[in-house]
Amino acid sequence: MQSHKVILYLFSTSFGEVFTIIGATLTVIALQLFAIYTPLMQKILHTTSLNMSEWIIIIIVALSIVVVEEIRKFIYRHTNAK
Repeated sequence: MQSHKVILYLFSTSFGEVFTIIGATLTVIALQLFAIYTPLMQKILHTTSLNMSEWIIIIIVALSIVVVEEIRKFIYRHTNAK
């Protein structure tokens, strides 16, 4: 029953909201890359370029947050389901 509610919630979101969220996310990523890789911004913000191993660490940590949250929600749903 709860999975039906989740699917219903996902499809009740308008496409405009989805594109707004995607657009905002892409804008933030672009600004972060601009701050990291542009020499002028590196000087102003005291940043340095990241190498591939650093990007891999960042991606793993970011994805681990999503995985842990999904596990938490799964446990919560199954312990509170009646």
